[in-house]
Amino acid sequence: MKVLVLIVISLPIAYCRHAPLFDGTDATLPKNLKKDSVMDKIEKINRDQIKGRGKKDQLFEIDMKLSSSLKEAVNTKNTSRSDNAKVKVESVTRRTGVRRRSQVWTTRVIPLEITKPVADDGEKNIWDATKEIEKNSCLKFRRKKSGDKNWIKIIKGEGCSSFVGRVNIKDGQPLSLGEGCNDKAVALHEILHAVGFYHEQSRTDRDDYINILWENIYEGAEGQFNKIGAEEMDMVGGTYDYNSIMHYGNNVFSKNDKPTMIAIKDPSKVLGTKGAKLNAVDILQINNLYNCKTKSGSWSDWSDWGPCDLGCERKRERFCFDKSKKGCPKADENGIETERSKCEKDECNGKGCQ
Repeated sequence: MKVLVLIVISLPIAYCRHAPLFDGTDATLPKNLKKDSVMDKIEKINRDQIKGRGKKDQLFEIDMKLSSSLKEAVNTKNTSRSDNAKVKVESVTRRTGVRRRSQVWTTRVIPLEITKPVADDGEKNIWDATKEIEKNSCLKFRRKKSGDKNWIKIIKGEGCSSFVGRVNIKDGQPLSLGEGCNDKAVALHEILHAVGFYHEQSRTDRDDYINILWENIYEGAEGQFNKIGAEEMDMVGGTYDYNSIMHYGNNVFSKNDKPTMIAIKDPSKVLGTKGAKLNAVDILQINNLYNCKTKSGSWSDWSDWGPCDLGCERKRERFCFDKSKKGCPKADENGIETERSKCEKDECNGKGCQ
């Protein structure tokens, strides 16, 4: 009988064990976190392969190429404080998808050109990655045809990288799958950038979910942990996704092999994923950004209203599904309609608020 009592009492104690909350000391810093996420792999490849770049050519957040317009908008300056680590970009949304509708693939069909050096390494991983998106959304991928104005040109460049969203580049927007990058998970990550998604930990609300351990980040990389300003996003839904294929791993940009970011509620949680599949939040976000609930017709839903500008005006956009644009008389050359509205005086501080 005494033995039974001891067992019953000890069970709750055993089941209540969990990793201690991080208190800022090494004693509560989680040990032996896995470093096998997709982002861990991309960081290692890019660190080893991309050397001697000038500042203007540097990638943002490990693997993102910035278009000329985004270079002007994104704050890539280094910071070491979470309250300053903000990226105020008019063209981004919650969960870090593009806000500016000219950056989405408006017909929901994305042409690919796979260059010979990549094809020689094998195309299967690339098409498997596109199938993962196709089976979970309304997006379709196909080979580039003559007459296509915009397409993704997959090259074997230095490292793994992509532009974010659709970019008007005459000979196709490059997506690099360099040496070591041609696997399904890396291809899926880079294609999701091209579809229009930034990294998960850039979200404006990320400090509610993860701690950035600035003291462990190597000097000069602090700007790679910037986040998006709350006033600059279009709400497209989705809870914070620790295990998204678009999330940094725990140890990226670490100078001392210690974590650079940990989950607040469970510091032992492994961030990111090594898998080559979309999870529920990834799927929700793609479907919301591309208005996949609308199967036919001409126009997408309107985006949320953007922030007030210095002229005390705000705008919202929608895009035309119809490639011919016949059903979208107000669409511009990119298939976008923009609507502007005057802000209330208490919503802005610009000259137009007088």
